[in-house]
Amino acid sequence: MRRHLACMFLCLLACSAGAATLDDMLLQARVLHARGELDRAMKVVNQILELEPLYVPGRLELASLLMDGNDHSRAEAELTLALRHDPGNADALVQRALCREEQENTTGAMADLSRALESAPTDATALFQ
Repeated sequence: MRRHLACMFLCLLACSAGAATLDDMLLQARVLHARGELDRAMKVVNQILELEPLYVPGRLELASLLMDGNDHSRAEAELTLALRHDPGNADALVQRALCREEQENTTGAMADLSRALESAPTDATALFQ
């Protein structure tokens, strides 16, 4: 119950300022995602990417939603697109490695993990996801 209330509070906070920024919308999508409302989260992420197609955090959230829906090939494509705009993004590299492993592309997964470690050798989030 507390978690649900906290998610609702964050969503209200993100939207209370009137015109939501991309970051506010991303927060809203993440809250919906955490609550298991994948379809609603996907709609918000798609709105974000319509407004700003090169918004890398939006691409990462879209990939995460797709991975949760077991659409690993599409998630990999989104992460590849994100990496074109931010080649050293360790989170994107780790997520893509997970997608590739799910598709039995161990060589590609290992290459992405190696790049992630080179890119952010002390980034605990990238190392332990």
